[in-house]
Formats: sequence, structure tokens, C-alpha cells
Amino acid sequence: MQKTILFFLMMIFVFVIAVDAAQRGNQENGRRIYQSFCAQCHGVKGNGTGRKGIALGTKPADHTNKEAMSKRTDAELYGIIWYGGKSTGLSEMMPSWRNALKEEDVWDIISYIRILCECNGGGAEKK
Repeated sequence: MQKTILFFLMMIFVFVIAVDAAQRGNQENGRRIYQSFCAQCHGVKGNGTGRKGIALGTKPADHTNKEAMSKRTDAELYGIIWYGGKSTGLSEMMPSWRNALKEEDVWDIISYIRILCECNGGGAEKK
């Protein structure tokens, strides 16, 4: 029960500080960070086929899947990257990156992910 409450409070906090990552984030920096931190599991192309990801019991998210990624808001992605999968009700194999990245780096990664999926979060697609 406490974990559920903590999760919802965390998500509210993330929603409050959330802004459109496509406007806020630096996509080129996001690409560089993504290749260093995310591609090992999510793949160089972001399609969930990274060399370490293949060995996991749970397939990493396919960031090129426009339909699935359109359903995730930037705030949700921020929470997943910052707090890790387990803290956000997803796979515990997705680590928290808050000790390795700055908040600005996370927004940059989200901005790059939006390029990979060719979408915006929360169901709204880029025009």
C-alpha cells in the first residue's frame, strides 16, 4: 500500500515538473546519451534488440513503436528513466539512472526517443 501511494505521489511530482521534451530537450545530446546508456538494452536503433536486452527475461521497450510510445507521456518516460522500471510498476530490469544522469540529460533522452517513435506523448502525434 505504501509503495502504491509513493508511486502515485512520485508520478504527480513528475507530472507537475513535466514539459514537452521535444521543446525542452536537446535531441543531439539525447542521441549521444541514449547510445551510451540505453542502446545496450534498447538497441542502437531503439527497437528493443540491444545485445544485453536480448538476454533479459523481459524484452526492453521498443522506442520505435509509434503506437505504444504515443501512449506514454513525457512525464511517464521521465519517471521510468529517473526512478527505474520497478519503481514505476514496470520491469525491475530497467535501472534507475538518477545517480548517473542529470535531469537535463533525461529530458534530452526523451526528446531523442520522440524522434525514434516519430510521436509525442499522451496520444498526440507530431504534426
